[in-house]
Amino acid sequence: MSAAPLLAGLLLALAVAVVLLPARREPPVGTVGSAGSAGGAWTRPGHGRQRAPDVALLLTEVATLLRAGATTQRAWQRGLERAGLSEGTVPDDDGVPPALRALATPPGHHPRELLRRLRDPDDARRRREAAAAVPGAVAACRLTGALGAPLADVLEAVAEGVADSARAEASRATALSGPRATARLLAGLPLFGLVLGAGVGARPLQVLLDGGWGSALGAGGLVLVVIGHVATSRLVRAAEQDQDGVDEALCLDLACAALRAGASVPGCLEALGRALEEDALGVVGRALLLGASWEAAWQAPEHAGAARARRWRHRREGLELSLRPGWEDGASPAPLLAARAAALRAGRQAAEREAAERLAVRLVLPLGLCHLPAFLMLAIVPVVLSIGGDLLAG
Repeated sequence: MSAAPLLAGLLLALAVAVVLLPARREPPVGTVGSAGSAGGAWTRPGHGRQRAPDVALLLTEVATLLRAGATTQRAWQRGLERAGLSEGTVPDDDGVPPALRALATPPGHHPRELLRRLRDPDDARRRREAAAAVPGAVAACRLTGALGAPLADVLEAVAEGVADSARAEASRATALSGPRATARLLAGLPLFGLVLGAGVGARPLQVLLDGGWGSALGAGGLVLVVIGHVATSRLVRAAEQDQDGVDEALCLDLACAALRAGASVPGCLEALGRALEEDALGVVGRALLLGASWEAAWQAPEHAGAARARRWRHRREGLELSLRPGWEDGASPAPLLAARAAALRAGRQAAEREAAERLAVRLVLPLGLCHLPAFLMLAIVPVVLSIGGDLLAG
């Protein structure tokens, strides 16, 4: 057996081992880090990266400091510093500290970021959870400014919902980890076959690059690899169901906090519109104040775009149904908001497990039609042809 394939295999194994080595742990003591506004990076000067903070615990700590008599600026500064963030701790005009806003950037797809995620998957998981929790925390700060309500009350009211957003991100990642690993394994089958064939002494690359039938076979295999990769990636992205902004359950928590702070139903909708940056909610609130019926008020945003407004109304259907008894019958909407938010959270985990199981079944299609045929065309058939040619020549 030639020494070149063996050496290539050893180098490949060494590279994989180096990439998968666990990251060096930071000492527990040291200088407090900072939050960079670009890319949401958390660093500890001179000591590498700082772990992502728990956003829900941060909100609870800030609320506790406010109740102890600290000013808003002092409470955010102390809470963020203890969480490892020392820059951007002064709240902006909307009441949101820049350091908190910077946490909204999840791990990206830059090559260095991918290597960091391989070396320290726990850090990548914490960063994803923090990024999922930040929109709710930002909305809570903006809601306080819109209502003029005490910040501590609002932060305490939404802290559990913010924590649930982070847990939902972790649960979704866990449920989809198996199908995602299967997709990566399918994409690497042809390369694994080529390396294995070269390791046993065959010459599959020589067959694939002969300029004749072997090259046609290789081109067909590459086409199938690309098609399979595209199909698999789309299936995985469709199953992930990324949540943009504040999820519906947390939106209901914010509405409940606004009502408990003394806001009316129209005032609650207008404040939510400013907090969530959804102008349609403000339109509904103003229409109610002008005397429109409930149904007419919720149809008012359609004048700015009927199709888009209908999609938005479907997304906020739970909020509409929960607030309607309070407006039409004078009943307190708070219990209904809390119950509907709990029901949404109870059904979310089951839906994520169902999505993961559905993805595992759907991955059979690109496996059977693309990845396995590509594996045969790029690995098995060239190895068989190479070994058979050597036997006939011998």
